[in-house]
This record gives sequence, C-alpha cells and structure tokens, in this order.
Amino acid sequence: MANHTLIIDQGGHSTRAIVFNKKGEPVHFVSEPVSDPITEQDGFVEYDPQAIIDSVFVLLERLSTQLKPKTMRKISAAGLVAQRSSIVACQKHSGTPITPMISWQDTRHAQWLNQQAFDIDHLQSKTGLRLNAHMGASKITWLLDNDAQVQHYLGNNNLVFVPWGGFLAYHLCKGVRLVSDPVLAARTGLTAYGEAQWSDDLLRLFGIPQTCLPPIQPSASHYGELSLGAHKISLRLLGGDQNFIPYAYGEDHHRYAAFLNIGTGAFIQAVADNGCYSPLLKTSPAINGNNARITPVIEGTINGAASVLDWWQQQLPRPYTMGELGSLLETSTVVPIFINTLFGSGSPYWTRDKKPEFIASDNTSHTNEEKTVAVLESIIFAITINFEHIKKINPRIQHIIISGGLSKIDSLCQRLADLSMHTVYRYKDSEASARGLVFYMKNIRQYQPREPVEGFKHKQTGASAMLRARFNKVCEWMSQCE
Repeated sequence: MANHTLIIDQGGHSTRAIVFNKKGEPVHFVSEPVSDPITEQDGFVEYDPQAIIDSVFVLLERLSTQLKPKTMRKISAAGLVAQRSSIVACQKHSGTPITPMISWQDTRHAQWLNQQAFDIDHLQSKTGLRLNAHMGASKITWLLDNDAQVQHYLGNNNLVFVPWGGFLAYHLCKGVRLVSDPVLAARTGLTAYGEAQWSDDLLRLFGIPQTCLPPIQPSASHYGELSLGAHKISLRLLGGDQNFIPYAYGEDHHRYAAFLNIGTGAFIQAVADNGCYSPLLKTSPAINGNNARITPVIEGTINGAASVLDWWQQQLPRPYTMGELGSLLETSTVVPIFINTLFGSGSPYWTRDKKPEFIASDNTSHTNEEKTVAVLESIIFAITINFEHIKKINPRIQHIIISGGLSKIDSLCQRLADLSMHTVYRYKDSEASARGLVFYMKNIRQYQPREPVEGFKHKQTGASAMLRARFNKVCEWMSQCE
C-alpha cells in the first residue's frame, strides 16, 4: 500500500530528506550540508542557487540508493519546506537564475527602507508582518534599481522574482511552472494577510511590476512530480520551514504551548485566536489556500541564533563542539552581556542600525569562553523577550516545546526554563518542521513519540538570579534603542 511520505526540508545549514510512514513516524533520514554563503558582508548574504539545487539532487540520489525498492514504492506523496523570505531572480521562461539566492538574512536595503515615509503600523495591520529589510519586498526593489542583469531581463519581459521554495519546487519537478504558495509569497510583504494574490497597493508602494512575480497557488496542491530514482512522486504541499511546527506535536498542544525552533534564526510561535494581533510581533496563517485548515499563528522572530554563534566562533582559534558549549553555559558565572543585533534584533524591538557589542561586567576583561556564554545567553534572552510578549496575547500557554539544532544543548534548555519560568519540553525526534508537514498532510492529530519527552523545569537558584539580572539589563538597553 502506498502510504509513505517524503519530506524535503531545505534549511540554512543543511537540506534534509525524511521518509515518514503512515503513522507519521520517520523511517529513513539523509542530510546534505549547505555550502557557505558566496557573499556575506555589509548586509549582503547570498548563496549559489544552482549549488543548492545540485546538492538536493545528490541528496535524493543518495536516498534512492539507500531505500529498498518496496519502501520506495510505498512513497505516494512529497512535501517541501524551505527558508522563508529568501528570493531569487530567474528567467521567466526557463527558471534559470539571474541572481544568487538572496537569503532571508540579507538586509542590503535597510538604509533605504528606514528613509521611506511608510506607515509601519498600517502595513502591519494589512500584512500581519512587521515591515523590515529581511522581507523580500525591499530586496526586490534593490535588485530592480541596482542589478543590470535584472534590468535587462525586465526589459525583455523575461524576469520573475520567486520565493526560494517556489524556485526549488520548479527545479525538483523539472520545470512545470514557476509559482509560489500564499505563505511564502506573504513573506515578501507584498500580499495582504490571508490573501492568495499579490496586492496592487503594496506593489505600487515598492515600485514592483506584477508581471515579474509568479502566480500563487494553494499551499496544498499539485506542484509537479519529482524523481526518486525511477519512482515519480507528486509534490503536494509547499510551505515555509517554520509554518508547520505547530502541527508537529498534535492538536493537544495547540492552545497551551509555545513552539520554539532554534536554527540559523530562532522562531517562537503560538496558535492564536482569530483576530489576535500584536504590533510588535508577526501574525500569519500556517497554511493558506483552497479548503486549507487555516491556523492563525503569532510569531516572535530572532534573526540571529546559530548564525550569530557561527559568526562568533569564526573569530576564535577553534570552534567549540556542542558538548563544550553546553559545559561552558552550565558552569560559567562571570559573564558579560552581548547585544545581539548582528542581523538586526528582530522582534519586538526591530532594531536595525545598532552594531553588536559585548558589555563587560564590572569593567572586567572577559575570556573567549565567557564571551561565548554571553553569545549563547543573548539567544536565550531574545527568545524570552518574545515569549513574554506572546504570553500577553495567549495567556493560556503553559509550556514551551523546543526543537532545532541548538535545542540539543541541555544547559540552554535549562536556562530558558529558568528565565521564562515555564517548563521546556524537548522531543528526541527534533525534525519538527518535517513532521508537522506530514501530520498536516495525513491529518494526524495525536503525536505518540517512541522515546520519552525530556522536560526541563524552572529552578530558583543563585545562578538563575544572576541570569535574570543580566536579562533585565539587556531589556533596559534594548528598550532605549527603540
């Protein structure tokens, strides 16, 4: 019986392909690292799109050689999740990339955006998103104004700006047509909340012709067929790499949990009642389209998580392992404060122009070990600030469910529990985005993990009191920068 599902999760550090059985359990996993950015300076963060596409095909080839023919024949559908707010300019008629992939981390047009007399509050009420340079709109405007190749293809009516997931879907399915789903399209800032079409008003505001944007089709629809060896699989769902996490643990948690994923960036979400809104956070549906179960989600965004840690580790004689990071975080007591604004602070402050810096404690000269702890704590602080804002919108929240690469550090989970004063739960199967996609596709509403769930309960200790004191200083400093 064909009852397995293939999920491709294209993230900032790696691409993963996971096969799930009919119960939503992973039965096979392969991953491929993503090469470093080809440009990473002065707000520019670019990747080679063809290199990522090639690596995904290598990944699928590896998977096809590892799966038994019987298992491969059981795979009846595929889903794809990709980095949100990343875009690439392509030739409209062939899908050939004209520009590098412009990463969601890219803020090249931040200065221009700051100078515009946009009504930020009105735009947020229209789109659900807080306008910032990470969104696709200002990146597209920059390319139209500054890139000669883009201008050439625009003049020939052979230009299209595609959200990264739409570009991947097109190439994995051998060029059916370049499209986007509504949720990835929304991350450009060019659609109204919950709409599945480009907004004429928003396009005019940014000076973007609608002719150079792709059609939008429902998140859950047929995007073409991808190949796994000789086996053809229908790609039936496209979305963002964070959007399906609320589905990953079953609906029992929808009303009472905040969902935290810590990867290149960190994103903390909570399911909200219809009409809930925060001027400081983002609001978006997890999925959109024909007959889709729309789940309104409030989201806090921390732009710099593993990416900021990577940046700092590159300045050290050698990078610390995960185990070493955990030991440092657990044992260090004299710690400076790190102001985490490398990629912009994200929500709720949305600070763009402040440079990251270490603030010494008591004029002390700190070691690299202590500064590393400060970088890790800055991620915890940013998450906690957003969590407190989310709690104001959904006071029913009782606990945090954590996933993502940095969630493997026990002492990070414990410090988050201590600071938030909520239990932090961590499941052994950390591929929350992919599992959420499968649970949505298969309408699985209960999650029964194979292994026990780990819980980190908050503790009142001298170390947690000092952590709270540093947190309060960061909140005070950041509030002065608004």
